[in-house]
Amino acid sequence: MKRKLSLLLSVLMIISMMTACSSTTNTDTPGNTTGEEKGEDKSQEQTSEKKAKDTITLIVQSEPATLDPAYANNDNITIVLQFIYEDLFTLGADGVVVPELAESYEQVDETTVKFKLKEGVKFSDGTDLKSSDVLWAIKRC
Repeated sequence: MKRKLSLLLSVLMIISMMTACSSTTNTDTPGNTTGEEKGEDKSQEQTSEKKAKDTITLIVQSEPATLDPAYANNDNITIVLQFIYEDLFTLGADGVVVPELAESYEQVDETTVKFKLKEGVKFSDGTDLKSSDVLWAIKRC
């Protein structure tokens, strides 16, 4: 009898703990919040929504060792870098070359390719992208 009673009490304690831990507070019931507090909650929600729009969250297996594209040697780095840098061209889903920073290119000879860069492309500091910038990036790799 004592064993059944202790088992029953144990089960009741576990159920009450689970109920207490999983309960949520309903702030919409009368008397819980004033109109001002509700307005403050809404503005906080709007602020967090704005922050979410200005933030990109990436989940990768480990932190990238570098953000320098010249040393991008694993998937963790390249996943992050695709949101920071643009290429001259990229491959579309169908495998067709799609221009990004370059509008077009011309194979001048076996070792020379001439790129026509898009106009109006700027770095994050506002300076214009020039052909010398692209040449520098290609030479350092």
